[in-house]
Amino acid sequence: MIMARSKFFLFFLCLMQNALAAPIRINDFRFSAEATKIRLVFDASGPINYTIQELPNKIIINIKNAKLIGLLNKTWLYKTPVKSAQSSQLGKDLRLTLNLKKQVKLQHFALQKPYRLALDLEDVEDEQINNYYISNKSLRDVVIVIDPGHGGMDPGAVGYRGTREKDVALAVAKILQNTINKVKGFRAVLTRNGDYFITLRQRLGIAHRYKADMFIAIHADAYKYRSSHGASVFALSQRGATSEAARWLAEKENESELGQTISDKNALLRSVLIDLAQAATIHASLEVGEAILQELGHISRLHSSRVEQAAFVVLKSPDIPSLLVETGFISDPYEESRLCDPKYQQKIATCLATGITQYFIHRPPHEY
Repeated sequence: MIMARSKFFLFFLCLMQNALAAPIRINDFRFSAEATKIRLVFDASGPINYTIQELPNKIIINIKNAKLIGLLNKTWLYKTPVKSAQSSQLGKDLRLTLNLKKQVKLQHFALQKPYRLALDLEDVEDEQINNYYISNKSLRDVVIVIDPGHGGMDPGAVGYRGTREKDVALAVAKILQNTINKVKGFRAVLTRNGDYFITLRQRLGIAHRYKADMFIAIHADAYKYRSSHGASVFALSQRGATSEAARWLAEKENESELGQTISDKNALLRSVLIDLAQAATIHASLEVGEAILQELGHISRLHSSRVEQAAFVVLKSPDIPSLLVETGFISDPYEESRLCDPKYQQKIATCLATGITQYFIHRPPHEY
């Protein structure tokens, strides 16, 4: 009997040792955005014993007696300062490597029940740029001219429920102006603040009068196919339109001002294509456009995953980066309903403002 009890005790002791030696599981990791930082959180099955090594372009996390469950890389990493993430098993220990896009200020701590490891990444570069750019009163404001499409006798596209493009464009433009003006160091101006008609040339004239650093036209168009949907961003093309849809939309928008026959309008477009914007200006437009398109992809279906290029007259200024944003297609009943919603209009404006301000924070304009 004593021998049996001894064997059972030894067996139980072995089970306990094995249990104690079992690696903790790192089950998942996620992030949350706060006012001044990004927080990465690693969930674990038990207490985390870890060390961290900081390098200029990476953070290395060594976790004792641990194992990663699942994949480390996440598709949403582009929203964080982390460029990519890898894991490796070093015997019983787990190594997590975070490759950084830019320098960050790191703070970290472990939590108990539930067991978690939290890393706070503060963007040092943005903090330095913001402190310099916003607090130095000698630097001028970045001027953004916002152009609500159509107006007055020109209603623009009309949706299935009677929604007029000119009304949606003005509503979004006003919210965008208010959103940008809340950012220190930026000033937004509207080409029209009511329901009246101004020509495309007058719109460009307003941008030059205010010495705009950026010109952005707001539209909400319809297309000949009602199945078309999604937001689009357009810059001026050096060789004309990059797609059939872009060509069709460009011709339609240009006709709003010209009011002439297709043949006459095509003749003007041919002359417009000769007088193209400088390559540097178009390149800047494309960069801002990509940033905006990425933001819009968070809230809306995209009609195109890249910035389209077309011969819009309103984008013709050779010295001002210019974009035309199709916030959606009124010809799609679902999108028409969303475009009439003030909450969704605010989401659109926030996406546009984020793309624009982040571009200029990293690339402050020259003095006049």
